[in-house]
Amino acid sequence: MITCRTGLDIVDSITVGIMAVDDHLNIVSYNRAAADFIDIRLGLAPEELKTLEALGIDHPLTKSTIKSLSDGKPVHMIDYNPMADRNVYFDLTVTPMSEPGRIYGAAITITDSTERHIGVEKALKSAKDADFFINLMSHDIRNFNQVTMGYLEMLELSENLNEDERSYLSKSLSGVVGSNKLIENVRKVRAIQEFGDQNLSPMDLSKVLKEDIDFIKSTYKGPGIKINANIPADCKVIANQYIHEVFRHILENALKYDQHPEKVIDIEVKSAKADGQGCWDVTIADHGPGIPEDRRQGIFERIGQTTRGAGIGLSMVKLIVLKYGGRIWVESRMAGDPGQGSRFVIQLRKT
Repeated sequence: MITCRTGLDIVDSITVGIMAVDDHLNIVSYNRAAADFIDIRLGLAPEELKTLEALGIDHPLTKSTIKSLSDGKPVHMIDYNPMADRNVYFDLTVTPMSEPGRIYGAAITITDSTERHIGVEKALKSAKDADFFINLMSHDIRNFNQVTMGYLEMLELSENLNEDERSYLSKSLSGVVGSNKLIENVRKVRAIQEFGDQNLSPMDLSKVLKEDIDFIKSTYKGPGIKINANIPADCKVIANQYIHEVFRHILENALKYDQHPEKVIDIEVKSAKADGQGCWDVTIADHGPGIPEDRRQGIFERIGQTTRGAGIGLSMVKLIVLKYGGRIWVESRMAGDPGQGSRFVIQLRKT
């Protein structure tokens, strides 16, 4: 068993530098790690550095200590680099020491943050590189797709195609359109991951839903659709511009997988509570094939999920709702009969 002779043994054994100064910036004491910092990083002999003023009034450590003594509050310097020609960084914290009626000095802690700083820089570079390649590939793939779509649309004008050939052509066009949509969704997901919880503010849910219903009706090119909406006039939620992605995607899916001659969607908004907090439950019910209970969780899973009807879209929808501090789930439109359609419930916080 090892026994420390004094408390100084403990202070000298830790890797965090500790330095104490009085209210005139005179250095009172320091441990071994602080001595190494002064010697190796500041290039000064510790025994000769009697005061922080020797570093210069404009030195970051001196300025921070003066500010801490003056304001009576801790001052933090994150990732301070004392050697411009070397990749070494430190977190410095100056904490005033006081007794009733006066501040008599400050304690300075010095923590090596080089590993964290380099890790953060690598992560930021990786994210930047990922964005670059996504943007590059998105741009080029979309350009190729546009060329392909142009020729396919020209071929569609031909009067010499039989029924099978027109079917193949339609599926090819659908595939190219789907590819473009996937590319756009990937870009949206990147933006939502980074900015989805920013600029949140009260939004009029009734106005948002009306805009999205009008958008779906104007862009849908299939048979007739009927959207029944029961939405209170005054319902506001905490959200941002991405909220339209939530409702439009669910509405598009409802139309896409409903095989009835007339597509019917029921939308209802009700006041609710979750964890003691007020919220609005937006229910969107379709008359499609439904989703078996054992597959419901999977449709919201990670990006790239290949579950039918989900793809990247519902992953993105869930990501947005979570950024808003809300919840989303799916259930059967008719209890006990999944084949009668699905009911998506989007729970959003009230203002």
